[in-house]
Amino acid sequence: METVTVRMSRGDRTTPWGFGVTEAPSRDVVIVNVVGGSLADRAGLRNGDILDELEGLRNLDINATDRLLVTSRDKIELVVHSPEEEQLRRDIFEVYNQLCMVQITSTPKPW
Repeated sequence: METVTVRMSRGDRTTPWGFGVTEAPSRDVVIVNVVGGSLADRAGLRNGDILDELEGLRNLDINATDRLLVTSRDKIELVVHSPEEEQLRRDIFEVYNQLCMVQITSTPKPW
């Protein structure tokens, strides 16, 4: 597992960082929606990266992470790692199952 420190800076606070975050079933904060050519893309963030630290703070939940990103000014530092492929598959499968859950309420009739 490779851990990477990503530092970004912007001259204008209205310039977006170019990525979003979401919460995985494992409760990890995950980098999503990295915009091609954005600050995040040029800094090397990838969709699916797991956030380990934001501004030196660890174990942040999705709400705290979002607040820090929204209130950040001209610089930001993240520490991320790419998930193991098997963990990523499990997370995707779990989200898919939650979205596609079908409940059968009828009783089958005998032939």
